[in-house]
Amino acid sequence: MADRAVSVTVSYVITLAITAVLISGLILAAGSLVDGMKGQTSRDGYEVVGNRMVSGLQTADRMAQTGGSTVEVSVDLPGLVAGTQYNIVVNNSSNPPTVRIQSSDARADVVLPVANETALRSGEVPGGPVQVVLEDGKLEVRSNR
Repeated sequence: MADRAVSVTVSYVITLAITAVLISGLILAAGSLVDGMKGQTSRDGYEVVGNRMVSGLQTADRMAQTGGSTVEVSVDLPGLVAGTQYNIVVNNSSNPPTVRIQSSDARADVVLPVANETALRSGEVPGGPVQVVLEDGKLEVRSNR
């Protein structure tokens, strides 16, 4: 009769151990899924910011092409994307010129081409509201904080 009581206890302990292993596996799988979704959300957010920045540069370019001697275009960008700071890097040395949205997580960086007629001045500004100005015949991005 004593053997029977031991087998119930052993069975119960084995069931608890198997349940704990299965629940741990589910938690780990869910955690990596959430990390993957956050990475994709960050990248999507940086693409939106980059497209808005390129749009602001192209608007300033059109204004400069119409003969405007003073061009100032404000581009209202968020200071953070998915809770992370970023920088806006304008690169005039590539062909075509590019805007890079550079995050602290290099996997989420976005590089977008800029189709424009007016020359761009290369530079880097922190993310957030910016202003595109025409100075000495070149468009320049400045922080508007």
